[in-house]
Amino acid sequence: GVGDEDVCYGPDPFPLGVETHVAVVIDPDAHTITLYQDGAFVAECMLTRTLSTIDDKNNWLGHSNFKNDRDLSGIYDEFRIYSAALTAAEIADSYEAGPDAQP
Repeated sequence: GVGDEDVCYGPDPFPLGVETHVAVVIDPDAHTITLYQDGAFVAECMLTRTLSTIDDKNNWLGHSNFKNDRDLSGIYDEFRIYSAALTAAEIADSYEAGPDAQP
């Protein structure tokens, strides 16, 4: 439930109808969640638990476990998962390289 979530909000919603590069960095050593938009820092939030404690039965992109939430009305051009927390410079480089670039 909501009480069992770590949430990170930026100051503004993501733009509608515009291709947007979004990166979320989970850094278990620093206990942070960092949010980036188009290669730039947006927000940093506290990570209160480890990823290994997440009950990951439902792994969806754009779909919520809460039945009253609407599904994402958007398109994913690319989705990546890394085995380590990327730095701000690596996020900026990823944005500059664009989709389908080799890491």
